[in-house]
Amino acid sequence: MERGYVKLWRKCLDSGLIRNATAWQLFGYLLLKTTHRAHRQLVGGMVFDLQPGDVIYGRKKASEELGASEQTIRTAIKLLEKLEIVTIKWPGRFVFEN
Repeated sequence: MERGYVKLWRKCLDSGLIRNATAWQLFGYLLLKTTHRAHRQLVGGMVFDLQPGDVIYGRKKASEELGASEQTIRTAIKLLEKLEIVTIKWPGRFVFEN
């Protein structure tokens, strides 16, 4: 099953993100889970209308899949937000910035 490709920006090198292994890993994880087409998604009994660039994620599941603690994931998300790579729209829902 072909699921498509994602693009990486070279400006990731300029932001310093690549120097933080956990944040870099989380960035790649979120990027691969980001939607590329508008659709509705049911998560935890709530319906979300997702647009291209949106991603919904759970800190617990991300920590399990990435082999990192929830606190480490929380810290990495804060760094991605500080670097203006993601914007938090709702807890657990992010939008990648251009």
